[in-house]
Amino acid sequence: MKPINEFKGEYSFLSNFYPCKVEVLGRTYPSAEHAYQALKTNDIQKREEICKAPTAKEAKALGRKLALRPKWDADRTLYMELVVTAKFLQNPDLKKKLLDTGDAELVEGNYWKDKFWGMFQGKGENHLGKILMKVRHDFKVLNSKPKDIKPAKKIENQLYGLYYDGKYLRTYRTLNFVNGAKTQRAKYGDQTDLSKFEVVEYIKK
Repeated sequence: MKPINEFKGEYSFLSNFYPCKVEVLGRTYPSAEHAYQALKTNDIQKREEICKAPTAKEAKALGRKLALRPKWDADRTLYMELVVTAKFLQNPDLKKKLLDTGDAELVEGNYWKDKFWGMFQGKGENHLGKILMKVRHDFKVLNSKPKDIKPAKKIENQLYGLYYDGKYLRTYRTLNFVNGAKTQRAKYGDQTDLSKFEVVEYIKK
């Protein structure tokens, strides 16, 4: 298939700006861009502010003003992969569209000179395009071998270091990034409010 060089028109669904619900850590955002920008910070109030941004463009603008979580620059592609996985996992219609792109190369060609997530005038690292192709491949494998591979395995990787209601808990862990923090509950029992957990650091496998 021919490469898809821009995420607009019939391929606008590949853009993080595309309006669709994306749930991450118990919060539902109006786009993948909202979710990604919110994950830049551990400040719950700032995340709520981003979640309520009227457009993805405004969410991105708010994200530029945040005090970033530790090691954000080093791990931002991992967080982006988690958000993109959540987007297509939670929206079956978009997942089908992604799979329908077959083996086409996905390139976020842009005019705003982003050479990290996409490509400008044929030059760039195209990390968003690469993540989309990886997620597409993973879904293909899941469809062919559903018994051998756990769904969305990448988002079940352990994330260590959490805030609980403003307190940092080094010994706690979450096992499922997208569907909300499932933690050890020895300390708080069944009364634990999972919405108060905030991931601090993603540990690579």
